[in-house]
Amino acid sequence: MKKRILAAAMACLLLVSLAGCSSGGNGGGSSEDSQAETSGEGASSSSDEGTQEKIKVGYDIYFLGNSWSVQLYQEFKWNAENNYADKVDVTYVESDNDITKQIANIEDLIAQAEADAAEAALEEAMAEAEENGEIPERTEE
Repeated sequence: MKKRILAAAMACLLLVSLAGCSSGGNGGGSSEDSQAETSGEGASSSSDEGTQEKIKVGYDIYFLGNSWSVQLYQEFKWNAENNYADKVDVTYVESDNDITKQIANIEDLIAQAEADAAEAALEEAMAEAEENGEIPERTEE
């Protein structure tokens, strides 16, 4: 029983987080207005619109043994592909009703997210350091 409650709670949390990320809170304004407000760059942010990275979402399919679980998974996948395809990149993993496999799957998803975040932060720091002249340019000898 606890496993089912945990699985249902995690699925609901994923759906709520996806819905929260998509709302943007712009009160009916255009997405360009929302991007300009958050970046503080004014109208120049419209040229950066195409370079915005997708949000990475991990979805663990815990159990497909009943119609409720199948329906939840199918609706999540449909919404991700049809309503948020340009905003999210979803990685699906299956636990096959095994809590230890679910824990391993989620740990793998977190490790991948941490690796991606670390790589992005390093690239940004290196670019900023090069821009500020803190890293000398390499010379061929």
